[in-house]
Amino acid sequence: MKGTRMFASRSVSSGSLDVYDTYMKHHPMPVLEGEVKELYEFAYGTETYHRYCDTPKTIHGAIPPTKKQLETLDAMILKTNPPCVHKPHHDVESLFWVLLYVLIHAQPLERSPGVDLEPFWDVRTWFHRHEMGSKNPDCRSPFFRFGVPRFIRSFLDPKLAPLAGLISKLLAHIYPNYDLFETPPPPEHLHEVMRRLLLKQIHLMKDPIALDPKASRPVKHDV
Repeated sequence: MKGTRMFASRSVSSGSLDVYDTYMKHHPMPVLEGEVKELYEFAYGTETYHRYCDTPKTIHGAIPPTKKQLETLDAMILKTNPPCVHKPHHDVESLFWVLLYVLIHAQPLERSPGVDLEPFWDVRTWFHRHEMGSKNPDCRSPFFRFGVPRFIRSFLDPKLAPLAGLISKLLAHIYPNYDLFETPPPPEHLHEVMRRLLLKQIHLMKDPIALDPKASRPVKHDV
C-alpha cells in the first residue's frame, strides 16, 4: 500500500472490521427520474436499473442492522478484533478518496480572487497524516462528521462549489460499514451508487468547469 495510504479505505487501513458509529444513518439507493433515468436505461438497460432498486425495508438491496444490533456487534468486534476481508466496496471508497483529493486541489482556469486557502490546507493535512494500521481514529473521519455541503464548499475553489452536494451525498453512502449487514448488499452496490450520483450531477451541470491542467491550488511551504 506504499504511496496509496491516504486513499485506502478505512477498514483496509485499520486491517480490522470496524463499527464506525452505532448511530449511523443508512441511505437508500439513489432514485433516478425523468431524462436522467432515460439516459441510464439507454446506457445500461431497464433491467439493470431495477436490479438495484430498494424496497421500503432495504438499503442498497439489503436489510441494515438496527442500533441495538450495531451495539452488540461493536462489543463483539472490540473483544475479538476480526480481520478485514477486502471487498469491491472498499475499492469504491478508495476511488472516492482519490476523487475528493483531486477536487480539493483542482485549480480552475479562471482564477477566483480573494479565496481563503486555510480550509483547503486544513483538510489536505487530513489526507497526509493518515497512516496504515494505526490504532488511532482515521484522520479522514472529520469529512464524515462535518460532511454537509456548507462545510465542503469552504475548502473547494468557489467555482467548484456546485459539486459540494455530490460530495456530501457520496460521503453519506460511503460512510456505513456494509460488512455489518447480516446479509450484505450485492458486491457492486457502491459502484452503482457512484454511477447514479455521477450521472445525476453530469446531467445537472449544463456548463463544464474548465480546470488548469498545469497547475493546482497553492499549498503551504511548511506542509
